[in-house]
Amino acid sequence: MSEPSSSESTLTLTTPIPYLPGVGPARATKLRKLGLRIARDILFLFPRNHTFPPPPTKVADLADGEPATFIGTITDAELVSRTPGKSIFAAIVENDSGAVRIVFFNQPFRAEQLTFETKVRISGTPKLAGLRWEFTHPQYEVVQEGELPDEDAPGGLILANYPLTEGIKQSDLRRLARPLVGELAGQLTEVLPERLRSEAAKRLNAAGLELPDVLPDISEALRGIHLPESKEDLTAAQTRLVFQELLVMQLALAMRRRSLTSELRAPPLECSATVRNRILRRFPFELTGDQRRVMDVIAADMARQFPMNRLLQGDVGSGKTVVAIFAMLVAVAGEHQATLMAPTEVLARQHYATLKRMLADSRVRIGLLCGSLGAAERRDTVEKIRTGELDIVIGTQALLYGVEFHRLGLCVIDEQHKFGVKQRVTLRDGGVDPHYLVMSATPIPRSVAMTQFGDVDLSTLREKPAGRGAVHTYLAGDSWRDRWWSFVKERVAEGRQAFVVAPRVGPEVEAADEELLEVIDAT
Repeated sequence: MSEPSSSESTLTLTTPIPYLPGVGPARATKLRKLGLRIARDILFLFPRNHTFPPPPTKVADLADGEPATFIGTITDAELVSRTPGKSIFAAIVENDSGAVRIVFFNQPFRAEQLTFETKVRISGTPKLAGLRWEFTHPQYEVVQEGELPDEDAPGGLILANYPLTEGIKQSDLRRLARPLVGELAGQLTEVLPERLRSEAAKRLNAAGLELPDVLPDISEALRGIHLPESKEDLTAAQTRLVFQELLVMQLALAMRRRSLTSELRAPPLECSATVRNRILRRFPFELTGDQRRVMDVIAADMARQFPMNRLLQGDVGSGKTVVAIFAMLVAVAGEHQATLMAPTEVLARQHYATLKRMLADSRVRIGLLCGSLGAAERRDTVEKIRTGELDIVIGTQALLYGVEFHRLGLCVIDEQHKFGVKQRVTLRDGGVDPHYLVMSATPIPRSVAMTQFGDVDLSTLREKPAGRGAVHTYLAGDSWRDRWWSFVKERVAEGRQAFVVAPRVGPEVEAADEELLEVIDAT
């Protein structure tokens, strides 16, 4: 493909990177590593952050120790090598107000960048060296005429700092972005109507932000993110772009939820008042208001013809397992199976023991499937699951391999983050999806939950069941070791229990063993 002639060189959003002014094939290859292939890509290469240098200053206004910016032309430069590996590069930068000196130690490559008659913008903290102001190791940028304000400008220029790749400097990307933003930003189609941008600005301002009455349109936002004239412009541009990204994400999640509810089918499991009361009578304690509220929501979810996907979060001891047992018994009452998948065998056996104890006098049949089962026992359990002889199955990831459910209606997953999302698919039964209840003791803010669990409804247990003691957590250093072991001895002497968790098998465990033996001997 030949390069367009000058008469055909009008830039568009789809102009290939090699045809942009000052790029060429070699630099275009490097820019591709940043994902830049056409002009539009540069508009959406957002800065990592921004630098806010002071406004340009005249020589007469410089002050010792006060950060300053100076714009001028290099009128003299010299590289002096004193000994191998040690050098000094110094240059004189001059404008109509006077001249300053810039110095770089052990950076000889500066001599190739800061050459005679190069215009630069330097920022740093000057000091008076003899009769001349001197900047040591200043930040600098080589600029072209008209790119930056001169020393009479009322304010400084905010500099965009872009992600870089080998062979590409900040000055390269800034020089590339500035004209493109000015020329091409107006060619973009605005996708957010003014009414929506106005309503968003109104709500954000009510939340404490200081934004204009209407969020910027896309062209203004791109100019504000690449070439902000003030911090207020930058904040407004960033807010507009973040708002658009979050809005698009939420629309995508809403479309996904609609797809799930229209395409997937689950068994409707009605929970009548009689069934509900019969289940609740099994709990020998008073439920919290949160537990009752969440049970009502889950019962309504499970009565629908599309899968429940609910994330139940709450601190340890908040009663999540009780809610899960309620949901599983609703499934069993609807003549379907339920399974609870735990991340470890220890936790699976704990859940199994709890259910066996609570349902000891019922007709509900409970099974356990985990990795430590013998081959014959596993085959027997798997066969009972297939034929429907087990109503509730507690297990680990062993449930995902070689297991066929008779009529799976509900899957409870304890600690969702321990399992991959794709593992859900293996629990589908003949094109019918079970309902899902995911439990987590890890606090997840609603905004994060909507991001990571876009197809999941969120419920939170905040109330603690009555009679639960307060849990106290302490962080102690080595200096507290003797005090803590004394505390352990006192509690053990009272007939209470203690356990120690060591980071790994080795000296730490051996040391803990010795101290535990002392505790045992003392009691």
